[in-house]
Amino acid sequence: MDKDAFPGRIFSGTSTQINTPPPEFSGPALTLRREEQGLTLSTGGDLHLKSRIRVDYATPSWRRRLLRVRSEPLVRAMGRAGVRGVLVLDATAGLGRDTFLLAGAGYRVWACERHPVLAALLEDGLTRAREDHRLEPIAARIRFSRLDSRKALTMGPRPDIVYLDPMFTARGSAQVGKELQIVRALIGKGENMGSLFALARKRARLRVVVKRSRRDGVLDGVTPSYSRQGRTVRFDVYLSGP
Repeated sequence: MDKDAFPGRIFSGTSTQINTPPPEFSGPALTLRREEQGLTLSTGGDLHLKSRIRVDYATPSWRRRLLRVRSEPLVRAMGRAGVRGVLVLDATAGLGRDTFLLAGAGYRVWACERHPVLAALLEDGLTRAREDHRLEPIAARIRFSRLDSRKALTMGPRPDIVYLDPMFTARGSAQVGKELQIVRALIGKGENMGSLFALARKRARLRVVVKRSRRDGVLDGVTPSYSRQGRTVRFDVYLSGP
């Protein structure tokens, strides 16, 4: 991990109040607080949202998912070439849920997240995972950078697979939906993915995988080579080469 990727001085003391939500958000302020269980992002009121977000890979639900990780639609969308030595660039890492699933399946994952609060939450979760003997082998396969993934694609090693998750179109379970609402309150509607998508398709050696809601159209109007369907989302696969 790049120790300078996220300087600790950005958040001093025990909590940080986030007082500048995007203009379209009129709900309560968000607070980033260091708690005994780890770094936590919480709302300042009740909008019928999940009240807090913490990246924690040691929960029983995570252990169950990791036991059957090879059957995850995301992992199946990565292809059948095997995982040994394959590098996946998670270009929109967010809170690192899919990052950890991919590492749990055996891939080497370079996770990029440029938003400082999301980066702090993810880095905190990965730090605690590395201190857990059950999770350390998985966390060791993850390199995290607080970096615009466009720079990673142009300046870093060329990835075998690029994974994109335009999170604000996803319509998952009620719990995930609430979490995404808090994240959206934090950073707004997100950015246009067109330029990142185009660059990913140029740089990926094997494929680009894009996460979409089952009800959403294809990204940037580009038809995928094929898709893997999940219960609430699908994964559009764009094969590289001829």
